[in-house]
Amino acid sequence: VAGAPNPAAGKLLADFLLTDAVQQLMVDDGNYAAVENMPAPAGQPALDEMTTLDINYEELADRVDSVRDQFNSVIQSQN
Repeated sequence: VAGAPNPAAGKLLADFLLTDAVQQLMVDDGNYAAVENMPAPAGQPALDEMTTLDINYEELADRVDSVRDQFNSVIQSQN
């Protein structure tokens, strides 16, 4: 939000989206919440029961062009 035309409004929106009420709406809609204190969606495993991927965001940023090209190649080959 730092580079947005109104960074204060962006921060308020982000804060709102991370409230328990909004995160519970996400869970009720079948999605995992972005905060740790929410349960998994109904019928889905808890996050600690799943294998998660560790992502090196710095490496990804350094390779953004090749990653984007590879992603697009995979997606386009599905048609």
